[in-house]
Amino acid sequence: FLLAWYGRARLTAIDLTTATTPAVRSMLDRAALHGYDVHAFDTRMDLAVPVVTALAVRRDGGHGTLSFSAAAGFDPADTVEAALSEVLTYIPH
Repeated sequence: FLLAWYGRARLTAIDLTTATTPAVRSMLDRAALHGYDVHAFDTRMDLAVPVVTALAVRRDGGHGTLSFSAAAGFDPADTVEAALSEVLTYIPH
């Protein structure tokens, strides 16, 4: 994540609409219920290990406008789930 941040790398967005696991779908639905749009990005830089950065953006710009997290792991789907799980812990509800 820090390599991407300091290097100002253009990150590849992960299409969360293709997520099929119930846990990920539930997290996305929960975020939407609380007024957030969730985005995920592939943050791999120099290793083949999946790294995902997640961002939750509050639609109305109120308190808790942004929530940010990152996760790494060996399974891409599990890494997306971990990043989303962490990012949602920071949104007010």
